[in-house]
Amino acid sequence: MPSGWITGSNQVSLVDQEETFTTLEKFQCAYVILLMAVFWMLEVMPLSVTALLPVVFFPFLGIQNTGTVVSNYMRETAMMFIGGISLALGIQYSGLHKRIALKIILTIGSSPWRLLLGILVTAMSISCVVVVNTAVAAMMVPIVNGIIECFDETESKQKRKQLKKLYFLAVGYAANIGGTATIIGSQPTLIFKELIEQENISQDGKYTDMNFATYIAFSMPIAVINLFLIWIILSIIFLGRPKFDTKKHNTLTFTSNTISEETNSSENSTEHVARLLKSKLDDLGKMSFHEWTVTVLITIAVILWLFRDPRVIPGWIAIFPSGYTRIGDSTVAVAILILMFVIPKDTNYFRGEFSGKWETALSWQFIQQHFPWHVLFIVGGGLAISDGANASGLSVWLGEQFNGLEHLSRYIVLLIIVVIISFLTELMSNAAAVSLLTPILIALSKRLNLHPLYLSLPGAIACQYAFMLPTANPPNTIVFAAGEMTIIDMAKPGFFINMACVAVLYVLNISWGEFIIFDYNNYEYPK
Repeated sequence: MPSGWITGSNQVSLVDQEETFTTLEKFQCAYVILLMAVFWMLEVMPLSVTALLPVVFFPFLGIQNTGTVVSNYMRETAMMFIGGISLALGIQYSGLHKRIALKIILTIGSSPWRLLLGILVTAMSISCVVVVNTAVAAMMVPIVNGIIECFDETESKQKRKQLKKLYFLAVGYAANIGGTATIIGSQPTLIFKELIEQENISQDGKYTDMNFATYIAFSMPIAVINLFLIWIILSIIFLGRPKFDTKKHNTLTFTSNTISEETNSSENSTEHVARLLKSKLDDLGKMSFHEWTVTVLITIAVILWLFRDPRVIPGWIAIFPSGYTRIGDSTVAVAILILMFVIPKDTNYFRGEFSGKWETALSWQFIQQHFPWHVLFIVGGGLAISDGANASGLSVWLGEQFNGLEHLSRYIVLLIIVVIISFLTELMSNAAAVSLLTPILIALSKRLNLHPLYLSLPGAIACQYAFMLPTANPPNTIVFAAGEMTIIDMAKPGFFINMACVAVLYVLNISWGEFIIFDYNNYEYPK
């Protein structure tokens, strides 16, 4: 419509008409996102089916065309997810995860206190590299059941029941914490990585970017401290306060109303546990060529991720000329994955002792059986609604609605956000929460003139602090059933752990993150 065609007092100007359409698109996008949020929270449909709603609604409502919407379902994040989880399945296919778990637990010790620490460290360590923390929880179930069975029948039934709850809670909580430690450790962090990359926070190298190395530098200390606090909280609730008995050669005993443990009465149980774990490790034999192959390939992948562009030193990406096509983390993941389908799983191939097609370090059939393909739709759905919110102007509009926060200290704003998010994620998928909230937090940061990561990064991590309810995430569901718990069994320690983890996240974000890693104070948005 030509601009000169609209005249007269009773007619709407072209500018006003465009503003009307823009406003309409904003609210239409908001309705779609609200609908998805409700569906995700109530699980009206499978989460992955709900994630496909933008493909239908956004084109019909004129928010985005179909090609633009569906492209969100196979971005680099999706490929990173495919590569990362396939590498993790390579670990599982080789059996290396069992050896790692048994060695860590045996190294730390077999008393109840040390076993708890060993289970926490094991679950977190594996969860750092296994994208689906559900697999970590499932893998630890038979190990924990075996430990519980080793306790003497002379032990009280109540004590055995409490220890079972304790160790399974440790598995679920540590799997969640481990998922926050690395950028490939969970679905929410992968989604967040893709969303934040769209913002070009480094402004083409002017500021520190968020990549594999800088994310670990920020999040790993938080995860380690939180794991230690989980150990203390669970120990106090289930094992009681530790004390040293100098009359018994400085042996460690526990006093608690929940479990009354004396060192002498539990020596046999501890020895049985140690023998069981040693027996399971011995049954695995020496590390096979298959396990060594997977170990080397995973190590190479991690090194390439860490040193692609660590910023503190020149990365290997610097060997390519300036302006060269960008090489992302997903390229590394897929390259290593392809090698797993090339290298044979045993040495018979090299000796010529094979017939037909040799078996490789990873099987495609194994991937088909164990890969959570539905998660790709959830990841894509999150990216689609975020992209739609930006395209329609909804993200900016939502940021403007927080004008009242301009009068509050940024430290108070951060505290409010991480506390609210940590409890919100108890009611909905953490992947969905990251997808919905990240664009809003980025828009709010711009409105308050804060660094794009100041609110959004702790928000993405806090989305994974779901420790109170069995429905909050799959690991919680698995350990809740395996440990034969009640809601209060999980909610009681979960509440204190939620608070402790949020406190650590908050303090380190305004100190470690603000002054050391990302330098939040010295950031200016381009004009």
